[in-house]
Amino acid sequence: MKFLSITQRILNKIVNVEKLVYKKKAWKMNKFKDYLGETGVEGRFLNSEDGEIAGYFIFEDTTDEINVLNLTCHPKFNQEEIFKKILDHLKYKIVLDASRLLRITVRDDRLSLQKFLQAYGMKGKLI
Repeated sequence: MKFLSITQRILNKIVNVEKLVYKKKAWKMNKFKDYLGETGVEGRFLNSEDGEIAGYFIFEDTTDEINVLNLTCHPKFNQEEIFKKILDHLKYKIVLDASRLLRITVRDDRLSLQKFLQAYGMKGKLI
């Protein structure tokens, strides 16, 4: 598996995974486009060996922090394994500049992700 940048070409597949996972609460295409069109906001996806999107994240990269706005795993894949790969990737970016923070915004109905992040050693804060 490897990380690739989210481009216009792959965006339809990303939106389809989003719909599979979140049903009615899924981000729509225009929300992805709006975020990815902002300065400093990027997207990456984890491509499986068979070419499927295993997971993806949208993040804002500033001098002070990396703020993850969306973190999703395709239901076909092991969520813990995919999220660990994504967080390890993000942690590596933080280690390169120790003064930066990693912030992940998680929807209140994503209890399994909240528990995973806690087990991974991250602290939660209700906003």
